[in-house]
Amino acid sequence: MGNKWARLLDDHVWAAIVRTLRVSHREQQILIALIEDRLDTEDDIARALGMSPHTVHTHLERLYRKTGVASRSQLILRVFAEYVRLAPSTRVAV
Repeated sequence: MGNKWARLLDDHVWAAIVRTLRVSHREQQILIALIEDRLDTEDDIARALGMSPHTVHTHLERLYRKTGVASRSQLILRVFAEYVRLAPSTRVAV
């Protein structure tokens, strides 16, 4: 994905969050698309990742179940809650 925005989180921070939340590689890609690339729709995410909107929807539903949330806003807040829980040495300035 061509990211026109500055990265919020470094790769090692994403790796720590992904381990904690126990998400798959594809689910991680979708989280990054939502948070880092600021893609709002399933169609936008699908185009960026080369998959169908239905597949994106399925991955989002799994992410909601895994993280115990019911919306994209809650999902983003859950990711940043995990970021805050990381040891200060692991976190980078947002």
